[in-house]
Amino acid sequence: MGQNFPFLFPTLVSFALGALLVMSRRWHLAVTGDLPGADRRKVHIRAVPRVGGVAIFAAVFACGALMDAAATALLLGLGACGLLLFVGGLLEDVFRCVPPIGRLWLAFASAAVAFFVFDARITAIDVPGLDAILGIAAVSLVFTMFAVGGFAHAFNIVDGLNGLAGLVAMLILSAIAWAAGEAGDALIRDASLLLAFAVAGFLVWNTPRARLFLGDGGSYLLGFLIAELAVLLVHRNVQVSPWFALVALGYPVCETLFSGYRRVVYRNASPMKPDGLHLHTLVYKRLFRRKGRDTDVRNALAALCVLPLAVITVLAAALFWTNPWALQAAAIAFVCLYLVCYRSLVRFRLPRWVASLRKGARGEGARFAVPGPKRPIVIRDR
Repeated sequence: MGQNFPFLFPTLVSFALGALLVMSRRWHLAVTGDLPGADRRKVHIRAVPRVGGVAIFAAVFACGALMDAAATALLLGLGACGLLLFVGGLLEDVFRCVPPIGRLWLAFASAAVAFFVFDARITAIDVPGLDAILGIAAVSLVFTMFAVGGFAHAFNIVDGLNGLAGLVAMLILSAIAWAAGEAGDALIRDASLLLAFAVAGFLVWNTPRARLFLGDGGSYLLGFLIAELAVLLVHRNVQVSPWFALVALGYPVCETLFSGYRRVVYRNASPMKPDGLHLHTLVYKRLFRRKGRDTDVRNALAALCVLPLAVITVLAAALFWTNPWALQAAAIAFVCLYLVCYRSLVRFRLPRWVASLRKGARGEGARFAVPGPKRPIVIRDR
């Protein structure tokens, strides 16, 4: 494939399908529309179709079916493994009938299928003692299902602002492609670039003005494909540290683990129960939710403020892709950085130049509780 690979093809397919979905919105918006104010996580002000994942899935399918290349065949095969997951997410987008736990189990099942079909398995994590246990096929299967399915769910969680999930996906896929190229694995490199360019075509309709959302079908499928490519990269190339995958995918993983901890420990709720207290939601509410400006622009600006977290993890993974100790140190440093950022947003301990962005802001009088180190803190939007 190499340099002659027409990467613009998946971009054009996803762009064209996205255009079709946007232009035909009046006929399907009543069914596919994501309504504003449906819950506290929503920060948009008008109904937007949430079936953008159809455009990305169609781009993957078209490339795999129409182009004769090993990378396209791999991506199409992985897409087929995640077909039930995509359909489950799409049913939730349209009929609201598949709860988060159901989609998570579908992600586990899709990872199990890829485990057997493509030998996409985790057999080492560079932790003494645990690597020997992961050498047992049954243990490797369960761990791989948990890791891949968990990341698919994590990627769905960060899909909360215009362009955020798509840009994070492109950053992670770029890191995977770079590491694969350095390791001499052209198959994973080209498959990752293929998927990244498919996401680029969708992003035209998702940022800065959101005319189309990924939806659960798109976010779960995209998270599944990213996780599978990362697993295959590490499994096929022994020089790539398993910690590369964890650090490259670190922002969605950290967001999900902290969200589950926060819900269980501080709110005595199910870790699967959605809320509006994710870091990206707090960035929007604390810094950019004010009247007198275009909501889509504020939404996209909030996404750009969060994006450096993904940039940091991707750069660290790319720089130290063969060094497990450096990657472990980077993972610990990122967790500390995330917690500092979250705590700063909760307690309004922001730099003056950031706090000045809020000057003159008008709130909506909403209240919500955010955990502090000792007791829940009630934040009042002003």
